Amino acid sequence: PRGPSGNLAEDQLAGCCAVRAAGRSPPWLAACGKTFSDDEVLVEGSQALASEAYFSIYQPVASTAAARNALLAKVVSFFGEDHSVTQLLLRAGALRAVHAVQALNPMTERLMRCHEFLMSAGWPLGMMPIHSLYKAIIARAQAEVKAKTPLTPAWLALVSDATRCAAVVEGPDSENAKVGLVLTKLLTTVAMKELQESEKSE
Repeated sequence: PRGPSGNLAEDQLAGCCAVRAAGRSPPWLAACGKTFSDDEVLVEGSQALASEAYFSIYQPVASTAAARNALLAKVVSFFGEDHSVTQLLLRAGALRAVHAVQALNPMTERLMRCHEFLMSAGWPLGMMPIHSLYKAIIARAQAEVKAKTPLTPAWLALVSDATRCAAVVEGPDSENAKVGLVLTKLLTTVAMKELQESEKSE
């Protein structure tokens, strides 16, 4: 249900995905089993807003973080969190965070949000092959290990998945796969040690 402005209600922004199949009536089938007509999904203004989002990524003009955040908020309110247009903007933002070497925890949170979505949608390697993200994750992991940055489960999961992607894309004997495996084992050992120490303190 949409409000007078055409936007979704705040409590309706997250939901299951719907996919259109030609020849099916109604044509849209959601992961939860519900079906929808074109009129219910392709509401007025959706194509224009989707095009604005696409152009902001593929034909970008000089923009500020505030402008990008405003567009993302507009897209989320109109399409919801799980729509492909929303996810495209979220992935672009996450990749910008990686490129800009932003703080590890917020960057990890942004990456995991997109990575887990793609994996749940049937992409076995998630975000890792996109723009060779796995290489950037492995390189960042090396730097964070040297800096002795506190470990989080989400970051360990990303490093592990980056290593798996390197083995698939480049082969298990590639340099990235070997380095990633060493890092994954090291971080897993650290995580286990921290868990044991936490259990002892309790």
